[in-house]
Amino acid sequence: MEVNVEEIYNFSSAEQNIYLEKLKKIQQFENSNQMIVENDDDDFINKADTFNKEWPDFTQSQQSYSRKIFIKYETDNSLKEMFSSTLQKKKVSITQRIQKLEADYREWEQLNKKEPEPNLLFGRILRFESVSDQNQTQTQSTQKILKHEKTLFLDFKEDSKPKALNLQSIENHGAYLFPGKIVGAVVSQITEQEIVVKNFISLYPNNSMAEEQQNFKDYKIQQRSDSIVMVIAVGPFEKEGKFGYTGLFHLIEKIKKKQISCDILMLLGPIIDVNNQENLDKYEYEFEEFFQVIMQAIIKELPRVQIIVVNSTKEINSFHPVPQPPLNIKVEQQKRKVENLMFVGNPCILQIEDMTIGIINEEVISEINSASEKIGDQKLNKIDLALNQLIEQRSFVPINPTKFPCDFTKQEFLDFDQCPDVIITPSHFTQSAKLINQTVFVNPQFFQPAQQYAIVTFNGNNELEVIPQKIRVDFGRL
Repeated sequence: MEVNVEEIYNFSSAEQNIYLEKLKKIQQFENSNQMIVENDDDDFINKADTFNKEWPDFTQSQQSYSRKIFIKYETDNSLKEMFSSTLQKKKVSITQRIQKLEADYREWEQLNKKEPEPNLLFGRILRFESVSDQNQTQTQSTQKILKHEKTLFLDFKEDSKPKALNLQSIENHGAYLFPGKIVGAVVSQITEQEIVVKNFISLYPNNSMAEEQQNFKDYKIQQRSDSIVMVIAVGPFEKEGKFGYTGLFHLIEKIKKKQISCDILMLLGPIIDVNNQENLDKYEYEFEEFFQVIMQAIIKELPRVQIIVVNSTKEINSFHPVPQPPLNIKVEQQKRKVENLMFVGNPCILQIEDMTIGIINEEVISEINSASEKIGDQKLNKIDLALNQLIEQRSFVPINPTKFPCDFTKQEFLDFDQCPDVIITPSHFTQSAKLINQTVFVNPQFFQPAQQYAIVTFNGNNELEVIPQKIRVDFGRL
């Protein structure tokens, strides 16, 4: 699906936003402050954590420009059919994923005329915890594994029993391992019970973890008209026990008054999280009805801003585990489909002009970080190492199992072939933007309780050819 965004509506500023009025009435019942906050001096943008801060700052530009923004989000019939039913779907085998990453590495060897690595095994990392009660219902092979002292195993692409990993003799820089990771292990010995690992190879050796220093003085000054500014906010959008969406519409008001520059507003769900069912019942709203009230209120306030809504497993009406289809909610205005509103799946990849943006709306990085084992010396901290796993594994969800609901029989919808220029992956860690392997990772944090958001500026009209070098990231708080 392709969307060309321009001045689609030209509402009179005096026209009443009836949807916003509905929200104000709810807020009055909640005995809260008025919906639109009058104090415009209580927000700030943290310049200390800015990424590529050498580029001009358009985050608070008073200028706006009427122009088209090319946004592409592809869906096809096979995707729709895949999401339409969860029964009798053919499982995407782990063998196929291991084979693909092995084939990519072998291709790199040939292209770079490298001698094939001897004694190289490809497989998936497994972790089994010890079990005190051997009377539990388990398969015979699993019982044998659980009796073993070691906890890390390698699951082969062949249909054979996983073998324990002996990492005592590992060389080089050690390893960063977690359940579900596909690895290439150079082994020195294989027995019936275990594999003695010499070292692990990099599946994509051309990737560089180091950030390249850029000389921004050599390029012409950027103009606001050349740039696309995207504001990113991640739900939940209301504090626990509240239902007026004060903070979200404070942000909307800032954008409307051009106190925060914005061409695209990306909202990562949940818009209405599972904790709000009681409030929906209290005000006699169905989910879809109240969701439309929120969307209509935003659209009415921001008719010239492209709105992108990303699905979430925490949404009240969310029935799909990851990978999720887009929310299936019709939002219409004046008896026609709203053109500046786009629903996308989770995860997904968008193309915005020349920039590709990957989005995984789950705390994948937190889960990798907590489940990983860091063996030997590592140049990067655990957060950067966890971020790099998405690139190294070519997957939005490289860890298996996960705490969030995830259907790994649909692995092909979790993986990607080409690394996006930007990956948005929210977590409870501090707001950050990091350049790893020529991909900019953005953690906007969650909007509540501190009402935080991120601003990504894409400087499209410059002489740099590498897309991440054209991106500036700022972080704000209301």
